[in-house]
Amino acid sequence: MTSTAAFAPAIEVEGVARSFGDVHAVRDASFTVQPGSVTALIGPNGSGKTTLLLMLATLLRPDAGTIRIAGHDPVADPRAVRQAMGWMPDVLGSWGTVTVRRALEVTGRLYELTPEQARARASALIELVGLQELADRPSRVLSRGQKQRLSLARALVHEPRVLLLDEPASGLDPAARVELRAVLRKARRHVEQLKVGGLQVHGQQLKRPRAAPGVPCRAAVRPALRAGPARPRRRGSNRSLDRPCAGCAGPSAGTRR
Repeated sequence: MTSTAAFAPAIEVEGVARSFGDVHAVRDASFTVQPGSVTALIGPNGSGKTTLLLMLATLLRPDAGTIRIAGHDPVADPRAVRQAMGWMPDVLGSWGTVTVRRALEVTGRLYELTPEQARARASALIELVGLQELADRPSRVLSRGQKQRLSLARALVHEPRVLLLDEPASGLDPAARVELRAVLRKARRHVEQLKVGGLQVHGQQLKRPRAAPGVPCRAAVRPALRAGPARPRRRGSNRSLDRPCAGCAGPSAGTRR
């Protein structure tokens, strides 16, 4: 790692835009996320959250603007970004006949770990995400929540500095969301920064975006999405069952637009 990357912000986005024909999915998005923070993108369906995450993950080229992940450019040097970043999409397929342990070992080998390193890393991650009892079972027997935990483990195999999660609680029942939240709290100790897209509260996506001032965001993902520390507040007297990072996020004061 270069000295520049070592001291760089976890994520820097400046003037990023992406369109699909005449549909402007992301318009002039700018923000900086420092290491050690947890950040959420919150907004309605179709507001451009996944499009922005795909650009951060090197999987989609922006039409305009610049992105840096741990000091690296996803367009000019996608390999360096993928080494520094873990990526958990909203749906990550699993090999149905392959065991949980073997899936993690294979993922480790794809990230150029030695066989011994891959085995050791797989064992550590199985414990981290709480899949010990299913470690040697084929992944087809896993529930949706257990598959999400496996996906998180796969994203952590190479010990990334930045972890991107796209709607990690999507499709999970309330109990599974609570379990995933606990796993994410533990996982935060293994990465410098967590970025969560499509955070949900009480099982429903927020209908309107909410801004939290912990991270500057000069522009917006369509229609008016803001970035900020991931800490959904309570609604009424009911405690949220769906706050993946609430316990590890810094103080924030969310406001409605």
